[in-house]
Amino acid sequence: MLTDLAIAFGRIIATEARGALKSILGNLELLEQDDSSSDEPLYFVPGYYCRPMPPVEEGSGSGLDPEGACEVVAVRVGDEVVPLAYRDLRLNSQVNPDEGELGLAHYGGGFISLKWNADTDGTNIMIYASRKDSSGMVVKASSISLDSADGNQHVSIMHEKGQSITLTEDEQVVIANKDGDAYLAVGGSDGVVVNSEKIAAAGAVMLGDKDPTSGEFVMLSAQLLAWITEANTAFAAIAAAATLNPNPTITAPTSVPVAATKVKAK
Repeated sequence: MLTDLAIAFGRIIATEARGALKSILGNLELLEQDDSSSDEPLYFVPGYYCRPMPPVEEGSGSGLDPEGACEVVAVRVGDEVVPLAYRDLRLNSQVNPDEGELGLAHYGGGFISLKWNADTDGTNIMIYASRKDSSGMVVKASSISLDSADGNQHVSIMHEKGQSITLTEDEQVVIANKDGDAYLAVGGSDGVVVNSEKIAAAGAVMLGDKDPTSGEFVMLSAQLLAWITEANTAFAAIAAAATLNPNPTITAPTSVPVAATKVKAK
């Protein structure tokens, strides 16, 4: 039976997802006989799928659509061609894997990578979503990184503009702006730390307890300080008038202290 089999080399020139099961079929251009075979099912590892980009001929590519093709090794069984293995160097060129690294690469520069951590005793995982310029260079990227190395273990979500969320090895959750000079750190030995040049709380705030019914509204400083100043002036006049005859006119404070309606304290 093996004598009826022949190895064929070629490339995939078009694909189609067909039917309710979305079976991926490929149109193969076979090299040794300069012919083609249409609508051949493409076999992949279970759960993995791929519809290769069509070929781009030499000299007609661009930064975002480089020349190349998805190559295929197939077996001829009579009139049937069964694709077995694939290679697309346009995908290989998107990544630079380390020894022992596994991953998935995309034509747009994004990838999912599983590789050894720095101590070679566990796995680091990276999900990288990129955007290219017209030359094909990656200019912006967002990522999710999971590092398992002892002493540096963390989970990080980084937006292409720089803001991030990080779960650190010292048990903190840190939300930071793109420059890193404004952040919220929750957990660890310092509890909750808010660092920023400007901090605004738009809703109600309870200080010292989480039950708002247990606290009282704080006073607004400008109005309270104005009232205190006027009261001190009046008290000083009263004290001076105690030794005078006739007594001078005493002006009572006119400022009205005002309580905050959004902040309570206990």
